[in-house]
Amino acid sequence: MKVINTQYYHQSYTYKISSSKAYKMTDILTETVSPADLKKFEQIYHEQLYKNNVTPKAQFEYAWCLVRSKYSADIKKGIILLEELYNTNKEGQRDYLYYLALGTARLKEYSKALDFCKAFLSVEPGKTIAI
Repeated sequence: MKVINTQYYHQSYTYKISSSKAYKMTDILTETVSPADLKKFEQIYHEQLYKNNVTPKAQFEYAWCLVRSKYSADIKKGIILLEELYNTNKEGQRDYLYYLALGTARLKEYSKALDFCKAFLSVEPGKTIAI
């Protein structure tokens, strides 16, 4: 088992994952987003989408929730949003790759997930949390 204690950054917004609970890799793959978080970030994203001014931060937060959903359709939508961010926003690529790997692994698309892990390691060669 591995204790997760890491920080990752997305633009100027810092997310912190810190826990004294020991996790297995399967815990990371099966953890689901809370309905409250999904609703909160979905609302922010759709408000910005309605105004035709979606920030990378809002898109990432919504995609971050979607790839942790229990529904495969949500996970697929999150992957699409993350791929768009990866292709259009060079800042935050590490985070996009990490959650692309997570989302594709949750869909049991292990070959794609491994490709995203390899890309993650090329961006952050010293980090091994994605594997």
